[in-house]
This record gives sequence, C-alpha cells and structure tokens, in this order.
Amino acid sequence: MALIHGRDFVVPDDIKEVAIDALSHRVILHTEVILDGVKEETVVKSVLDKVPVPVSLGDGQYDFVSDSSEDLETAGELTLDDSNESSEDAENQT
Repeated sequence: MALIHGRDFVVPDDIKEVAIDALSHRVILHTEVILDGVKEETVVKSVLDKVPVPVSLGDGQYDFVSDSSEDLETAGELTLDDSNESSEDAENQT
C-alpha cells in the first residue's frame, strides 16, 4: 500500500488497510462462535480496533496511542489466547 500511495515506507494505516484480507484466513474459530454467526473478519477488525498504534517519539523511541489501558489488555488477551489455541489445535491435528 505504501508504494501505491507513493511512499517508500509503511505506516500503520497501510497495515490496517490490508490486515483483514491478509489475516482473516489465519483465524480459527470455535464451532460455538461460528454457530453464533461470528466471522473471521469481525475478529480481525476487533483486534485492529483495540491494538494501539505505535507513534514515533524520535531517536528510535516509540509510544502507543490508545483510548484506555483496557483496550491494550483486551487486545493482548485476544491475540495471545487465539495464538495459543491455534498452536494447540495444530498439535492436536498431527
């Protein structure tokens, strides 16, 4: 997306623009969640909405923009729990 927008560097909006299409196929939902009508795209969008965007402070230092620390905690729980479950599911399938 950076190249399309005439840049030779990536900004957080570039990631957000392609994340749903690029990551949705990697999300594995539990059967109950699927039956409730939740889609993989919804999960990825939820994570994107909750993960704070890094902001450069200069000199290689970064801070994160977030509305609240609760958003960061929830996003961390979503990504960590989902990755652990995906690893366990992959191990169980072998």
